[in-house]
Amino acid sequence: MKSILEQAWRLFCLSGTDLLNLLLPSTCLHCGMLTQKSIHASVSSDCLSLLRPLSTGFGEHQILSRLQPCYIDEMIIGWAFDDVLRDAIHAVKYRQMEGLGRALAEYAALTTSLKRVGEMNGVVFPIPLHPARLRKRGYNQCSGIAAGLIGNLGVLDETSVRRVKNTVSQTHLDRSERKKNMQNAFRLEREDVVTGKVVLLVDDVLTTGATMNSCARILKRAGAARVIGCSLASPVEPEID
Repeated sequence: MKSILEQAWRLFCLSGTDLLNLLLPSTCLHCGMLTQKSIHASVSSDCLSLLRPLSTGFGEHQILSRLQPCYIDEMIIGWAFDDVLRDAIHAVKYRQMEGLGRALAEYAALTTSLKRVGEMNGVVFPIPLHPARLRKRGYNQCSGIAAGLIGNLGVLDETSVRRVKNTVSQTHLDRSERKKNMQNAFRLEREDVVTGKVVLLVDDVLTTGATMNSCARILKRAGAARVIGCSLASPVEPEID
């Protein structure tokens, strides 16, 4: 009886899209092939095999070295951001596939340098959405990604950091515009949750790191011992200022 109730509860907790993918034969949102024995019904195992893990030094060389000033002590990034991940993360953010984000994070925690996240004893903050955007979307995709990365091994805090500035999309902004766009975008509700502690910030995709650096700034000023940035992916090609 207990196992039946647990299965029923898991089905109830699935989002509408994830439940539909479970009940009906699904095809990969990138290649269109039927998905079997994959981490999620929306991504084929063939497409997963194409993902390219990034080296442990990529974040430092391509992201942190270009942030002035930089408030992030270390950057851990899973994969190179390619067409497969673009389709997957777009679906997570805009097609109500929250479960896909968590599945990708769990897979990254097994197969990329993000496996180190589970070994770190720190407080984990998903990069928050502005309340207006959160109401529209219904969930913060970074929360699911953070939960997938840490499993049961960390403390996930979704309330202490608030996004107080409803910023425009960073997609078409250059480096200087992104930095200006993110100024004073975040607020920390309680300093005691970070003072003297290791803090992990989790985002879906990193390009310049402006968003994460803006958030890290308030954490460092509140006394965080270290701020470690974590992301599923980042573009490999060096960004042009």
